[in-house]
Amino acid sequence: MPHVDCVDCGDEFWREDDEWWKKRCYDCWLESKGEISRRPSKNELTDLRADNLDLRKQLECLRQIKDDLANLFQYSGFLIFACHPDRVPGKEKVAHEVLVWLNAKREQFRQVR
Repeated sequence: MPHVDCVDCGDEFWREDDEWWKKRCYDCWLESKGEISRRPSKNELTDLRADNLDLRKQLECLRQIKDDLANLFQYSGFLIFACHPDRVPGKEKVAHEVLVWLNAKREQFRQVR
């Protein structure tokens, strides 16, 4: 079974010894008959590879954020203690807002975890 190059796309395909008349790979033959090829184009493959790389980077970032949130949750008790309005005289209003935000985030993390 010799391997030959497709006359349309240049990809290598195999054919039997007695199939000397085959000049196109199966996908290019389908396209020549007006059928839909099952093979994505080179541009589509490039786009898919780029999308895949972007998604992998985003996944890594999300994993890092998850780890950071876990660390924040671990120290949330101390942060709430340190930001309590009684501990920061003169800035009770801001301390209260921070305390409310920290409590909300801690509760959100508990539900997700």
